[in-house]
Amino acid sequence: MTSILLQLTELSTERIVLNPKNYRVEFANTCWTSKDPACDSPEIADAVQAHLIQVSDAWFKQARIQYPSVGHATFYAWYDEQAGQLRMSMTSNPPDQLPFGCTVVLNDTPEKIVHRMLRDGSPGFIAWSELEVVDPDDLPPQQEGESFLKYLSRVDQPIVEYRLDVWAVTHTW
Repeated sequence: MTSILLQLTELSTERIVLNPKNYRVEFANTCWTSKDPACDSPEIADAVQAHLIQVSDAWFKQARIQYPSVGHATFYAWYDEQAGQLRMSMTSNPPDQLPFGCTVVLNDTPEKIVHRMLRDGSPGFIAWSELEVVDPDDLPPQQEGESFLKYLSRVDQPIVEYRLDVWAVTHTW
């Protein structure tokens, strides 16, 4: 069994947290696994998808037992190209309220996410050709003493336009 399959098997037992009144504590649910060289085989795609579905099933089972009054949860997974990681999480929010600061394209199966990971020839690196230059004259000026992160949070237009493929599935109980 490849290391990614072992990692996914281990993630099935991760403890999850649901809190509809404060979804930020649910960020602790985010887990990830890294691609290994054995993943270059196309045959591994079906196994990774099956293991990812097993993780979602295990987390939903745990959610129903530990949080019966919540009554619903959304498991979601995506491939983080910047980190070169397959990531997954669970939230009490519906799929249209996932905590991403970009356009989210929801997928019915994990297939596209898994294939994106497997096709990534340089995990954790984004080619310059895939980035767009933003004209600084189109942005409001940074205020004196303002941190760059604070500045980015108040800019009305996106600095980077990014479309993220996400596999999301919601269960109710």
